[in-house]
Amino acid sequence: MRSFLLIVSLLLSFPIIAAEQALKRPTLEALFGEGALALERPSGMMWMPGGREILYRTTEGDDEVLWLEDVADGARRRIVSWSEMTEALKEQRPNFRRRSLSDVNTASNSRLKPTVSPDGQILVGSTAGDLFRLDLENGTARFLTGDGEPEFYPTFSPDGSSLAFVRFGDLYWMDVATGVVHRVTDRRNRDTITHGVAAWVYEEELGLGRSFWWSPDGTKLAFLQFDSAGVDIVPIADVSMPVPGLERQRYPKAGRPNPVARLGVIGIGGGDPVWIDVGDKDQYLPRAGWTPAGEVWFQRLSRDQTVLELLAADPVSGESRVLMTDRDDAWVNIGDDLHFLNDGRFLWTSERDGWNHLYLYSEDGTFEKQLTEGQWQVGGVAGLDESQSTVFFSANAEDLRQWHLYALDLQTGKRRLLGRDVGGSHRFRLAPDGQYLIDTWSSLDTPPRADLVETADGTVVRELWRSGAELEGWDLLPVESGVITTEEGIELHTQLIRPRDFDPAKK
Repeated sequence: MRSFLLIVSLLLSFPIIAAEQALKRPTLEALFGEGALALERPSGMMWMPGGREILYRTTEGDDEVLWLEDVADGARRRIVSWSEMTEALKEQRPNFRRRSLSDVNTASNSRLKPTVSPDGQILVGSTAGDLFRLDLENGTARFLTGDGEPEFYPTFSPDGSSLAFVRFGDLYWMDVATGVVHRVTDRRNRDTITHGVAAWVYEEELGLGRSFWWSPDGTKLAFLQFDSAGVDIVPIADVSMPVPGLERQRYPKAGRPNPVARLGVIGIGGGDPVWIDVGDKDQYLPRAGWTPAGEVWFQRLSRDQTVLELLAADPVSGESRVLMTDRDDAWVNIGDDLHFLNDGRFLWTSERDGWNHLYLYSEDGTFEKQLTEGQWQVGGVAGLDESQSTVFFSANAEDLRQWHLYALDLQTGKRRLLGRDVGGSHRFRLAPDGQYLIDTWSSLDTPPRADLVETADGTVVRELWRSGAELEGWDLLPVESGVITTEEGIELHTQLIRPRDFDPAKK
């Protein structure tokens, strides 16, 4: 989005009448081609387990290359190019269809998002509908599946010995050592039921994709089952074809039945699932997972989305209990900022005081304290470092138009700014061990770049990359920031780029 805004800003600053000056005029080729304003950057950047290496890909001509970079000294090691991996996979399957490396190393498509084994040795991705395994030590690749049905959401067990995934609406797991695949659930050819993959309304409206979670000991899977049998079938225009047609599909309407969700726990060794007591059918189960102690937790959201509850359940008996409740007469937002500490306490974000802030609860759901407060928002929890009693979170505490990362001491409540103390918007990827973070940032006059930051003192270790888009020497119009106050006293922040020949006296 920030890249798009930068491009729009540059486009709006094209001079209407060419002026004789040394500054260069922005052109479409300069913006989108291989030039000084091209927003080139590494893609698919992710931390490796242990937090000592960063995995990413770069574009080299028509090809893409996967790299590992050492955090300590910046040395990088070439893993493989997409063309090399394609040839290796073609030898195993001659009819293999070439796709871009971005299809298998991207965060934009969560169903195909790759996963790295806990020991950092293996990357598993999806291409041409099948899972493949890439050895990150020597760059060799081979297919793991080839049954004709696409596999989604490959996910390693905590110890890395097993790999779970969804195939045609059911859960499966693979023994990583032997490659043997085992079926976990069976929807018995009922096309209205899916296991482990979210129904459309959950994926589109509640931001839930992968709907299964490994237990801490790797012997069980908690999963959501969705049954759309009661959902209305409606005709929808298919405009993807040269001659549009009608496709009939189940599509929930306001006030009409939604898919019915059930939360189950099943052992990977076989047997029937234990169904968790989730209460009423006409509600949402937008999030779930496991506590460090081995209980199942899940969120329960009322149909009108005004009551959000956090519950814990016994995976053996299925009995559940409410830990805490958030209410709002108008609307309760859901998020992904629930974090459990090893002692059972948990962090929760809530807008109960009018601003999204951090709260700490005891293991049984008793409120302990509010960790942040003020007329600003917590954007999200980046991670925890329990050894230092520290939580890392993004917020716009300095300026409501800017996002920064902070470290907060859970004992004292003191917070400190991490990274460069500059304006703009910052996005963060915290290392698994909490020692470093990647700060990707940009501002109105600074194209996107990324820094490696040490969390202990917030200092920038080094610059990881910059987009290469240098604004110096270009004839760009200034961006004016302002505030419009509504009748209700609400401040709306604005940005304005005036035409080059703007005359305030004219209409």
